[in-house]
Amino acid sequence: MDRKMDNWHFQVRQHFATRFSEMNCAKQCCYCNDEFWGEQVKFGRRIDETYGKGTAEALEILANSVYKRTQEELLEIYNKYYQILTENKIYIPKSYIVKKYLWTDLKE
Repeated sequence: MDRKMDNWHFQVRQHFATRFSEMNCAKQCCYCNDEFWGEQVKFGRRIDETYGKGTAEALEILANSVYKRTQEELLEIYNKYYQILTENKIYIPKSYIVKKYLWTDLKE
């Protein structure tokens, strides 16, 4: 069975300080992400197992801090992941990525 996957955020996307942190993200089936709100406690345990004890707590603290990325930082993030998608032959229109993930940060 081929399941659709979501990007699973430990700290929700609204927290800009952790939105693009690779430690804050993992893949998860769409059903579990929607129905079980990502099972944040389990995800926190997994983060600590993967990156070391206390990492989940550090991400939580970081998520609640105020951080505004510069346009240069956002474009660097965009270029990094666009290159990864291109190398893996995954096509997502640039306009979709900019509108959905970067525009809210870039327009201010």
